[in-house]
Amino acid sequence: MARHLTQITNPLKQFLSARFTKQWRLDKNINLADTAKLPAPLFIAQMRGEAHLKTAFFTALEQKQITDPISQQYAWQQLITKGNCLKEIMENSGAAAFFHLNTQTDYIQQCYNAYCIILWDTAINQSPLQNTLTTGLVNHYLPTLYPSKAKSKTPEQLKKEIAKLLTQQWQLKPEIKESFETKEDEVIFSLKAKLARYNTSTLITIKGKRLNNTRLKAYKQYLLQLESEQTPLPKALTPLKKEQTAPLK
Repeated sequence: MARHLTQITNPLKQFLSARFTKQWRLDKNINLADTAKLPAPLFIAQMRGEAHLKTAFFTALEQKQITDPISQQYAWQQLITKGNCLKEIMENSGAAAFFHLNTQTDYIQQCYNAYCIILWDTAINQSPLQNTLTTGLVNHYLPTLYPSKAKSKTPEQLKKEIAKLLTQQWQLKPEIKESFETKEDEVIFSLKAKLARYNTSTLITIKGKRLNNTRLKAYKQYLLQLESEQTPLPKALTPLKKEQTAPLK
């Protein structure tokens, strides 16, 4: 996500450089966090930029089928009210330094007001950057609120992990075997480890209602057990003694 932020910060940096001369700086005596006491041009820019941000923000959510008020409120609070997203954009684009933002006093509010002022400036100048600072912001940060769930591992993948861990413990590579018994209302499923010249060892046995669910559960349970404690090496098979033949008389 961080590297894609340049799709927002680079155009913002270019806009500020082209829109204002390098010598231009905001009056250091202006407290950008005190919205009500801003000079009239900045006050109007902040108010109208804020209105533009809110309208575009919620429109972007609705386009993503996020229409219920609770989800919309959550997104606004996490992405805008907390201020971390705007702070990151303002700092990485150089806009925070450009506006002489003071990190000691209401820094998040300063970032918010400066962002709104810039947004309104992009709007009145019909710059494509206004979409980047609204819809682009939502597109970039919204996935952080809804991280994709890791896909569940299949029994075959879990079997490989179990075999690998047992190989590390035993210094011998086992073959993981399955066995099950079905009855009228339950299934009894077992995992076993088979080694050449060793007794076959039952690793786990569990009961369940359905075979597939019980099979997956057995693999998951045993893998957790294996990760937390050592599994004893099975007993070696007793070598068969060669039959002695009676000497010829």
